[in-house]
Amino acid sequence: MTDKKEPEQKQNKLRNKTMVELLSQDVAATRERTKLMEKIDNLTSTNVYLTEEYSKVVQVRIDQEETMVNMSRIIADLSTFNSELQEGKQKLEEASIVLHDVNQKLQNKLMKEREKHQGILGELRSQNQNVTSALEKQRTDLNQCKEELKKMSAKLQCAVEAYHSLDRYCPVVNQNTQGKRMCKKCAEGWTLFQSKCYYFSSRTLSWSSSRAWCQTHRADLVIINSEEEQVQMDQTNTRLWIGMSDIEQEGDWRWVDGRQVTSNDWTSEDIEGEDCGHVDTSEEVLQAWMDGSCKISYRWICEMNV
Repeated sequence: MTDKKEPEQKQNKLRNKTMVELLSQDVAATRERTKLMEKIDNLTSTNVYLTEEYSKVVQVRIDQEETMVNMSRIIADLSTFNSELQEGKQKLEEASIVLHDVNQKLQNKLMKEREKHQGILGELRSQNQNVTSALEKQRTDLNQCKEELKKMSAKLQCAVEAYHSLDRYCPVVNQNTQGKRMCKKCAEGWTLFQSKCYYFSSRTLSWSSSRAWCQTHRADLVIINSEEEQVQMDQTNTRLWIGMSDIEQEGDWRWVDGRQVTSNDWTSEDIEGEDCGHVDTSEEVLQAWMDGSCKISYRWICEMNV
């Protein structure tokens, strides 16, 4: 029994060994197959890449052939253009020669014209100098005439003023005296007091207009220097502009001759900060000076030396 089992065991071992070897060979074959498949895939990818590269190379070759054709055309065009340039250059050189000749002729003509114009210009300058001298002489003569006219006008003005003064101060007595005049120290309508003439207006004006009226008659608004002089004015029983104001500087009262008003002959109830002075002849003498708005219209008193 034992002898029969031993051959079977050997066969089983041999069978198992064979199966193991076959399995090992199958695994190895599978691995080889896998490697072959990977190589096939790689070769396929490489074939695709090479096919694409070949297509690119073919396209590049086609592009190069087209470029060569285009370059041949460009070279032909450039050759034609160069020929045209050479022809144009030749024409320009010929035109330059012609222009040079024309320019030379114009230069010669211009030189002659310049010499001709220089002569004319010199003559015109000489004539201009003569005209300028003549105008200067006429201007000098005109200025002399103007000066003489001013002197004559001044003399005429003096004569007119003298004539008017003659009528004012020495009026004709009457027609029966054949123009005989009777002279007075003050003009008609003016009043003599001490050594001055006074004019008492019958109408009213502002302070500045009143002063302007006096100045047109060679006088000015009255400057009161004494109580006696003011008493002489206190006969009208009204308000009268006199020649003092603080127009230049508020509070600094000045007479029209520039002297400062030093008297304190003011009414105590009428100092209102106005700019022009007047007298109220209805007040007492020592309270008659007042300030008022320069725009108010009052009568006025003019004063002038005899």
